[in-house]
Amino acid sequence: MSCSLQDKLIGTDQGVYVIGTTPPKMGTEDEVMSGIADKLLERLDRIAFDGIIVYDIQDESTRIDTPRPFPFAQTRDPRHYAKLLHEKSGCGTITYNSVAQGSRQEFEEWVEETTETYHQNNIVLVGAPSSEGDYKFSLNDAYQSLEESHKTIALGGVCIAERHQKKGDEHERMVTKQKEGCHFFISKRFITHKRPSTC
Repeated sequence: MSCSLQDKLIGTDQGVYVIGTTPPKMGTEDEVMSGIADKLLERLDRIAFDGIIVYDIQDESTRIDTPRPFPFAQTRDPRHYAKLLHEKSGCGTITYNSVAQGSRQEFEEWVEETTETYHQNNIVLVGAPSSEGDYKFSLNDAYQSLEESHKTIALGGVCIAERHQKKGDEHERMVTKQKEGCHFFISKRFITHKRPSTC
């Protein structure tokens, strides 16, 4: 009997390998987005993986001092793209959501729509990109709201290696997030391919 992606995320006996992608840019027509999804799934056809993450891209200009190499561009709703990828492939999906820009009511409406309309039950919540800015809803507030909703959700957090290099407390953050309801963590793995030398 095969496990669903949610079973694997909540379980503790194995690692989970997921592929990350971003939704198409805001304004992309549904038909074009469908074609983009087809091309992505075609490229992934030969890879063994457990699920697909669809990121929620946010403007992080307050987090860095150097200018972006290209302007920030909003994307289509990650939930819509995740639902589309799941319908086309049958593969489990994980949807990101940046909670800092909204209110508690907006977040609760997002949760309801995410689970009932988009049928997305694996989510990763992220907070404000930096301490600068007027943010009214924190990641802790979102965790509390989600716990009170009693939704059956596999909740994920992020584990940032670069942040641990600077502050040395990423493990403490992970323990705190577990206590607040996180079942799993997303961390990037970078693989370099060394080209063979020629004779």
